[in-house]
Amino acid sequence: MAAPLIGQLAASLAHEVATPIQFVGDGLDFAREAVARMAAVIAAYRRHHAALPPDAQRAIEALIAEAELDYYLAEAGPAIDACLTGVAHIAEVIRTVRTAAHPSRPPPEAVELAPLLAHAVSWAGPRLTGRAEVAMALPAELPTVAGYPAELARVFVNLLTNAGDAIASHQGHGRIAIRAATTPTAVTIEIADTGGGIPAAVRDRVFEPYVTTKSIGQGSGLGLALAHAIVVDLHHGQLGFRCDEVGTTFVVTLPRAPAPQP
Repeated sequence: MAAPLIGQLAASLAHEVATPIQFVGDGLDFAREAVARMAAVIAAYRRHHAALPPDAQRAIEALIAEAELDYYLAEAGPAIDACLTGVAHIAEVIRTVRTAAHPSRPPPEAVELAPLLAHAVSWAGPRLTGRAEVAMALPAELPTVAGYPAELARVFVNLLTNAGDAIASHQGHGRIAIRAATTPTAVTIEIADTGGGIPAAVRDRVFEPYVTTKSIGQGSGLGLALAHAIVVDLHHGQLGFRCDEVGTTFVVTLPRAPAPQP
């Protein structure tokens, strides 16, 4: 199952990276506009600063206000950070597909889930801002799982961004809850959102390539298929979901890492 699925995913990689590329483009456009506005203010200041008569001072102050310079100075940094996040996302998609497509890989390592989930929330942040509040409730002692940190981070980022998209399309703003439970052999992570849920017509096919509930141009239908391949084929875990009274909860179950040898 893994090889054919990964082959389809690799063949459709251009579709998967379309969204982060657009994200990078939007961020760069914003940064360019911010730089242009700041440059106009600086040029005006340089033309008038020698004498600084009262009318010149008022002109500069008016220009600063009109250009919303404080706002753009504050937002330029985060916009550039968002661009870097998009670039990293593209690189991670490519690396993940290549890793999963090749049978030769290093053995899994013991992965600490709490910092990995915190990283995933931070990475998904630009797609969640203004859409969802994220609440994470993890046990004080969360066992490690056997796996590949970068690939698992990719799964959780995908589930978080999907949750944010579901909330945005349903009610505009909502909540995402991250919970964990353990058994003697596995750790289960739940990511629950308050979005509109998954339509009954596609619930049996959500992990198939190209199946998506998003509008044209908003999703490739590959994210959940890739997440399923990573969890089930690469980590020998389980990935499922349930449609709650409000929203959807995705459930990731991963084998616990073996206890260290004395």
